[in-house]
Amino acid sequence: MGRPALRPGEQGLVSTDRYPGGWRARARLGTVSGTVAVTATGPTQRAAVEALRRRVDERRGDQPLVPSAAVTVDELATAWWRAYKQTGARDGTLRAYRSVLKNHLRPAFGDLVVGEVTGRVLDDRLKRWVTETGVKPKTLKVILRHVFDHALKDEAYGLATNPASAMQWPEKPKGGRESKNPPRALRPDEWRAVVTAIREWGAASPRRNAAASLLDVYVTQGALGTRINEVLALRPCDLNLDAQPPVAYVTGSVEYTRGKGLSRSNVKSGASIRALVIPAFVVPTLRRRAEEAPTPTTPIFPSSKGTWLWANNIRRQWRVARTAAGLDWVTPHTLRRTVASIVDRELGLEAASAQLGHARTSTTREHYAALPSMPHRAHEAADVIDQTMRSAVSDET
Repeated sequence: MGRPALRPGEQGLVSTDRYPGGWRARARLGTVSGTVAVTATGPTQRAAVEALRRRVDERRGDQPLVPSAAVTVDELATAWWRAYKQTGARDGTLRAYRSVLKNHLRPAFGDLVVGEVTGRVLDDRLKRWVTETGVKPKTLKVILRHVFDHALKDEAYGLATNPASAMQWPEKPKGGRESKNPPRALRPDEWRAVVTAIREWGAASPRRNAAASLLDVYVTQGALGTRINEVLALRPCDLNLDAQPPVAYVTGSVEYTRGKGLSRSNVKSGASIRALVIPAFVVPTLRRRAEEAPTPTTPIFPSSKGTWLWANNIRRQWRVARTAAGLDWVTPHTLRRTVASIVDRELGLEAASAQLGHARTSTTREHYAALPSMPHRAHEAADVIDQTMRSAVSDET
């Protein structure tokens, strides 16, 4: 039985098999006058495939190609995935996309024929899939756009537009994962309650070092508004505490990769690489941490073994500390929303978006804050955060 030898859409749907004189490679290509078969032979499988490539290229020059009736969205997704893995995407992104491909895109859309797909067809399938599974469709839609963009690069598929671009968001399922409360930020009294809860947990726990790390991490994240893994990726070389004003350079993130463990990698987008003015109340904490680090390139928030600290450990410790304080709704991301709300309220949405490292202010508006944008005033962001949060931690940091 033959096996695929070439990617669909690169030269058509191809299979290879042995015959008494060597190897034979076949492709089925759609043209404006119908589907045609292309065959080539060679002494080896590789030679047959190369001969087929040349023959297909010759046929491309004869007449325009349209998608083969045999090419499905599943096969197109396979071709896109092979190409996407070579783009240098982060391990976390690859894991997430692989999961969506396997568990959602292939079962929901894989049987569709590429040439027959329209935005309405994708809409109907997506709505049905969301209703049946309760899945959050955002990443699924992003990958569908990527997959059909891949098809647009090859005229063999005959697509003039990307059908995924015309898709509409399905209605959010009642009671599902999408029906959650709006983003909530900490009020000053709630921020003080967070700090108090961590200190009280540390006083009652034999793991004093863990409590001290948790407090330092939370105070730093509450000062800068970074993602939790961006805080944990900070090194002494990322800080300029003697500058006026002091600056933290956010350039990396701690990631877990199966089989490799934790490592520091570049942040996920250009907008995420940023220099943040450090609010005055957290400078002593960062200075102490930087001085305790053995080298300029080691973490300032290390694990007990001196390696990168896992965010899951921080989250687990906080779940224990927050229970008695009635702060079950607070997560590390709540601190990020708090900074966004403070800066947005005082300086505008553009400044809040820049502080958080968002490429678009729409992301900040939808998920973190809701006030209208104003001109960006970067250095003032640190001052307003400092004024709001200083009273909660100034006695010990």
